[in-house]
Amino acid sequence: MQWQPNRNNTLAFAYGLHSQMQALGVYFAQDGDNPGENVYLNRELDFSRAHHYVLSYNRRLTEAWKLKTELYYQHLFNIPVSTEAGSTFSVLNNIDDFPSDPMVNKGKGRNYGVEISAERYLRSQFYFLFSQSLYQSKYTALDGVERNTRFNGNYITTIVTGRDFESFKGTKVFGINLKAIIAGGQRNTPIDEEASRDAGYTVWDEANAFSKQNASYFRTDLRFSMKWNRRKHTSTLSLDIQNLTNRLNVFNQWYDSEKGSVQTNYQNGLIPVLNWKLEF
Repeated sequence: MQWQPNRNNTLAFAYGLHSQMQALGVYFAQDGDNPGENVYLNRELDFSRAHHYVLSYNRRLTEAWKLKTELYYQHLFNIPVSTEAGSTFSVLNNIDDFPSDPMVNKGKGRNYGVEISAERYLRSQFYFLFSQSLYQSKYTALDGVERNTRFNGNYITTIVTGRDFESFKGTKVFGINLKAIIAGGQRNTPIDEEASRDAGYTVWDEANAFSKQNASYFRTDLRFSMKWNRRKHTSTLSLDIQNLTNRLNVFNQWYDSEKGSVQTNYQNGLIPVLNWKLEF
């Protein structure tokens, strides 16, 4: 449904009911108590489902600039959650695709927030996009307690911009592009160090699942490119410098029984990528 009082302003509302299969690894979880029997615990799981509601407002500020505001709410249901006693597992937090817990479609979740963006269309070989999102992401496992999901960082700020410089005849185009993201860190379940020390492996504090938040995520990517336009082909030479500031963003943590302490895994630092592309 869309309301457009004039060509520069648009108000719209949208609704959708969506269904989604689980990752294939979920269906192939086997009963570890009966090795060799190929008893699949979750083969009969149903689709996850979600109601989506979106209210958006677009305003054309000038011929080049547009402002957009979007409010959204997502209600998830029929979500597979673990039936193990004391477990707070939900597929909404799954990142390895191979959970071993038996599950039922009795979990829930909800995501809601607001996103505001200002965009300058490509004019005079220059473009710019700024986006700010504030949100909440929650889930409920079989115990009925609503908690933060792994991905509830609460905010994301994104800047994307670039400029092209053409030669006099337009046969060469030099480009420089920048993308920067700062976001609230993902959440982790605290590690029970005493229990981990006694067990010799990582033991999670399930009662406080995803109550610990990583430091903020920050990444800047910079790209330089040179394009040659010929009559029958175009070639592009580019250098992408990913994670320009060499920021070591936190990935996860685990208990190292040899060191007797909690250790941290970090994501990749600076990565340069040189690329050449030929198009006919």
